[in-house]
Amino acid sequence: MLGVFDVSEAIHLAPLVWQPPPAMPVAFRSAFADAGTHEAPCRTSAPLGHVPATPPNDNIAVAVAGISSQTYGALRADMYEHGPEELGYDHDRIYHFSYAGPGGDRLHTPYRPTETYGDIAGAARRLRDQLVDIKRLHPDAEVDLIAHSMGGLVVRRFLATLAKDERAALPRIEHLVTFTSPHRGASLASLPAQLKAKTVTGDLLVAAASRWSRAGAPLPDPRSIAMEQLAPGSRFLGELERESIAFGTRALALGIPNDPVVTADRATWDEAESRVVAPEGWQGHAAIVASEAAHGLAYDFLRDAPSSCKGGWDLWGPRIGRGLGLAEEQSYRAVAAAEQSALGRILRVGKLVIDAASSPWGRAAGTPAGTTMGRLIRPSGADRL
Repeated sequence: MLGVFDVSEAIHLAPLVWQPPPAMPVAFRSAFADAGTHEAPCRTSAPLGHVPATPPNDNIAVAVAGISSQTYGALRADMYEHGPEELGYDHDRIYHFSYAGPGGDRLHTPYRPTETYGDIAGAARRLRDQLVDIKRLHPDAEVDLIAHSMGGLVVRRFLATLAKDERAALPRIEHLVTFTSPHRGASLASLPAQLKAKTVTGDLLVAAASRWSRAGAPLPDPRSIAMEQLAPGSRFLGELERESIAFGTRALALGIPNDPVVTADRATWDEAESRVVAPEGWQGHAAIVASEAAHGLAYDFLRDAPSSCKGGWDLWGPRIGRGLGLAEEQSYRAVAAAEQSALGRILRVGKLVIDAASSPWGRAAGTPAGTTMGRLIRPSGADRL
């Protein structure tokens, strides 16, 4: 039998939930989280404005510098000038990798820049040799690897291949931190091949830069094996991408927007926690190793603190990097344009020469082909008689 039903208790207002877009940084999205949501308010990472009183952990720290660095004679290695010491590690628990292999004082053979231009896989084998020695000296210690630029790929190659087969002889690698390493390649490394393929004089420019580099100039040899391996899409990077370091090693990849050498989008790595810090200095590739913001992120990561919230530079840094990288990849066009302009001038001068030589005044004056004086020479009075 139908009757009167009171439905007032079944009707109520539900809160309107607005979901911020995924592209909005966590730092902003967390502001809309309230009681009952699964997302906890994010933690802010503080810049490290001074050397910490205590290290982030009790591990051994091994620093790995990048291409064109050197320790033979003068020191020219950003990672060794602003290395694990600035993160609080004690001096006696820090080792510096050498591209010339372990040996000498503290397992380091002084090396020249040219020794960084070889096969990255060969450098990874030398890193393995050093870590075997560290295991012998510190049998119970774990290791943190802290790398700059190409040094990050040396470490990845070691972890992805060599570390799998020799675990008994090697220490456990607990953390890896890379400072603006070209995990996705470096746009500038593709420029030599483009100059050779798409310009007339580009190969001559590359050859001159190679000779200058080998003579001691502070730039990588564009014809070196390492530069070929750093180019986006190289066989080396393809093989590295198919390998994994997921054997108990946690990784942090740091980038910076104003880096023309390794743009921020190419410093990211899918297998790591990737972060971008605010621009520092006039050239971020060197400045990032001394960045207080980068040190703060690295220190928190190395002490296994909870991940901090991402900010605006994590969103916009890779976008700026993509634009900068695209401009670098197309820079060969400037050389091609200069060649076309020079060729145009040559053709215009050639036409003037031909016109001058074939004119009546030019023929009468005997102006040789290859000059433009025919337009300026008039037959003399004796010639007219």
